[in-house]
Amino acid sequence: MDNEKRLGKFSVLLKKIVGESFEGKDVYAYATYNAAGVEDAGGAYCLITSGSYNYSIQTDKQVTPQWAKGAYFILDIGGVPASGSLVWTLDVCNPCNGEYTAFAQGSYIQASGSIAVARKYLVYPGAVDTDSLLTHVTQLPLPHEWRCRVNTGGGSGTWAYSLGVQYSD
Repeated sequence: MDNEKRLGKFSVLLKKIVGESFEGKDVYAYATYNAAGVEDAGGAYCLITSGSYNYSIQTDKQVTPQWAKGAYFILDIGGVPASGSLVWTLDVCNPCNGEYTAFAQGSYIQASGSIAVARKYLVYPGAVDTDSLLTHVTQLPLPHEWRCRVNTGGGSGTWAYSLGVQYSD
């Protein structure tokens, strides 16, 4: 990690706020957000802020609102490195031990030949893709407790992206 990012308490990723300081020291803000417990503002949240990353990031545990059956996930890729790959994964939490395991994921995106564009994933029990502009559809209900991961692999350089969620009833 460079001086623009660092790990805070409980290994939460923090990003430097450019142009801000407190008592002569750099100021950092959370790079990921926990949407659970936030007052419902329509069911749309930023999970990973826009930034340049050359390592894998996972969100904190999220809790699906009781009214939601599924969600749209928007992985907005703003920049692609010279080489490497990236994949979006959705993990379900095991209530017995608190560990996560993947249950849905998008296709691997190879840096070579890819363009910077938003990828849109729908996780919904009754989903049927009828000529939509979605990248991938998963016909499963969104679990009660889950997290997202954006994994990068191999190559050199950084991926520029953000990740958002919008719940659906």
